[in-house]
Amino acid sequence: MEQASMNERIQELLAKAGLGIRHDGIVLTRIGTGAEALGKFAELIVRDCLAQVDKMRDSFEADGESKEALGAEWIGYAIEKHFGVK
Repeated sequence: MEQASMNERIQELLAKAGLGIRHDGIVLTRIGTGAEALGKFAELIVRDCLAQVDKMRDSFEADGESKEALGAEWIGYAIEKHFGVK
């Protein structure tokens, strides 16, 4: 499966948060308030990053690299604590 470009992934997350960008760069909201939608967008980005950390941890575990897997787990934990997500 081909990985989406950063712009495509950001567009996906914007849509999930109820946001869109007009051709002139103005951010539009379709749900709730702009602050709610932006908060949701930020949460989605953090969760997407955590999913990537989990993939790396799983890859390290599959390769028998337990120290690296533990390091990835700690990085995920630090990100969760920093942003207050679970």
